[in-house]
Amino acid sequence: MSNKKINIGLPLLFSIAVILGMFVGYKLHSNMPNAKSIFSSTGKNKMGEVLELVRQRYVDQVNIDSVSEIGIEKVLSALDPHSVYIPISSLKEINEDLEGQFEGIGVEFNIIKDSVHILAVLPNGPAFNAGLKIGDRILAVNDSTAIGIKDTELFKKWVKGPSGTEVTLKIQRDKNIIIKKLARGTIPLKSVDASYMLDPSTGYIRLNRFSGTTYEEFMKALESLKNQGMKGMILDLRDNGGGILEEAVDIADEFIGDNKLIVYT
Repeated sequence: MSNKKINIGLPLLFSIAVILGMFVGYKLHSNMPNAKSIFSSTGKNKMGEVLELVRQRYVDQVNIDSVSEIGIEKVLSALDPHSVYIPISSLKEINEDLEGQFEGIGVEFNIIKDSVHILAVLPNGPAFNAGLKIGDRILAVNDSTAIGIKDTELFKKWVKGPSGTEVTLKIQRDKNIIIKKLARGTIPLKSVDASYMLDPSTGYIRLNRFSGTTYEEFMKALESLKNQGMKGMILDLRDNGGGILEEAVDIADEFIGDNKLIVYT
């Protein structure tokens, strides 16, 4: 009697164990993080899959954002020379160029040996109004010493800032040490480098960029030269870094007849 119960019970127990094992295996597989997407070679977003694999399985911690930017730059480098990636860290400065203005103190500078020297003071800017001069040596910005600095981008961060905020400069002029406190302001970036008459009938205009103010600046220069008797003009675009397409189209439209194609994409 007991042997018969055992013969019936063992197959039943084995079946239950198999079913339980299959259930547990299914649950473990379904709980694995993105198992299918990580190792699938048919996924549409291969770069995303690789980055996720690195994030989850790489032996060390990795800054995924930095790695992603490297990957994007590599992809675009395989295209034409005009396809570029602009990281967030550079976006503000590029937008300033396109907008035709920036917020800061209004100086052009150069780092010579271990010192920051002022090369130009923009008219009517904060530095101009505070009496800074070409040749002044900037020794410190607020509590940060500028002696020995080699990174121009770092120095730009020190002197740039929202309009109205204050910055204190320690200046050396000849043998004198001068402390200047300035309120940062909005500084225009001019697109027209030069505008004058070459001879009684020929005008000359040089454009260094196509920003949001370029067309307006150009038209003012053009009207001024016309009033001086200009009959022909040289438009100098050498070393022009480009910029906003619409501004360039508007300028071209001043010289091209009606119903003429200017640009197409």
